[in-house]
Amino acid sequence: MAELNDRDVCCGFGGTFSVQYPDISLRLVSNKISDLEQTSADGLLGGDLGCLLNIAGRLRREESTTKVFHIAEILAGMADGPGIAEPEDEA
Repeated sequence: MAELNDRDVCCGFGGTFSVQYPDISLRLVSNKISDLEQTSADGLLGGDLGCLLNIAGRLRREESTTKVFHIAEILAGMADGPGIAEPEDEA
């Protein structure tokens, strides 16, 4: 288990922020992905669904196999299924 660097820094989603400032939003989420890759983790766990959707979407666009889960999914025993933004047939 590893924590991301700058885990308290925005992921770039922030409601309409990603729509109003797409270049900044992309840079912020790309920084998160870079930090995640440095951990060599095969999964990401978090508590903010908006952030997790943004990060998972970027991971899918980069064709990453990293799984993204909300803490509630883990507590509910759903870690054996698809992660956020993953089609069910890829699990």
